[in-house]
Amino acid sequence: MSRFAAEASERAVLSLALHSPDAVDELLSMGIVPEHFSGPQTRTLWLGMVEDRSRGIGPDEATVLERHEHNVGPGRPFQDFSTLDTWVTLVRDMRANRANIRGYLDALTEMRTRRLLYQLGRRLVGEFEEGRATGEMAEDAQSALLEALERPGGREGSISAGRLMEETLERILAQRRGEIPDTRIKTGLRSIDRHLYLESGHFCVMAGRPSMGKTQLALTIMRGIAARHGPVLFVSAEMGRRSIGWRLVKTVDVTAPVDMLARDACAAVDEMTRLPMHIETEARTLHEVISSIRLHSQRHGVVAVAVDYLQRLRLPQGKTDNREQAVSNASREFANLAHELGIPVLLLSQLNRQCEQRPD
Repeated sequence: MSRFAAEASERAVLSLALHSPDAVDELLSMGIVPEHFSGPQTRTLWLGMVEDRSRGIGPDEATVLERHEHNVGPGRPFQDFSTLDTWVTLVRDMRANRANIRGYLDALTEMRTRRLLYQLGRRLVGEFEEGRATGEMAEDAQSALLEALERPGGREGSISAGRLMEETLERILAQRRGEIPDTRIKTGLRSIDRHLYLESGHFCVMAGRPSMGKTQLALTIMRGIAARHGPVLFVSAEMGRRSIGWRLVKTVDVTAPVDMLARDACAAVDEMTRLPMHIETEARTLHEVISSIRLHSQRHGVVAVAVDYLQRLRLPQGKTDNREQAVSNASREFANLAHELGIPVLLLSQLNRQCEQRPD
């Protein structure tokens, strides 16, 4: 996970606490501690929110600014009031999804573990140079390592398959009864919704051979999600606007008589205009695509993204990386992005034409 993604998760946690004070209680029950926050600013804001919550006064933006006046000044978490105001604004404007609260905490836990491991490594190097006995170092390192890998709230990290099935079916039954909201992202295509279980933060790869209709299917899926859930973004790294436009008008019989075509065209445009569906055809590199997704998430609050397609992206490659490694790294970046933004990301991928000749 990148440092940027971890910092965004910290702001997301604080944003949830600011806008939904009961989220503080939920996070505390999940085992969050001040050490989950990497910087003095976010850690101070969190401690203040916990204290305010315990006193029953928020937190809210006004109380946050007021209560941290004593934390402003040289040598304190906030150098001046402008810095404090900037941090509060960043937290307030962060688009956070309550359904992804566990994902945010997991991101914080991972970065906390990395920090603890880094500190452990530096300490061991220092003790080695000082000549400390190897056995003592190993024993202390083992204890510190177990502490670093411990999850919030003492969670073991594993669950029995039977218990997991029970929890899942209980949630499905509760959704069917209307006791809890159904958080699935539905496409409106029954055959797909029956097998494709999309939720906030999910990362899904849709692969197929060339010329099998991947783009058309992805556009149809995004169109269905836009009609049922809200803004979506379709990113094409392969086609320009004109090519995408032709695929959008597949529902219109362009060979019909002119009068009929004009009438159908007006109806189709009116229907499409009402859909909050955004098309991006300018981004070509991995960085440009990810930046575009972040921008649309902030400006339009997109609830789902499709990227067409992975092999067409210009991917960064290190001196020792091959194309396969670069593709693997890009997939991981999109998975982290889905997790960070709390939205499903559908990534199209092209299979090799020679797959049909494989014996298996």
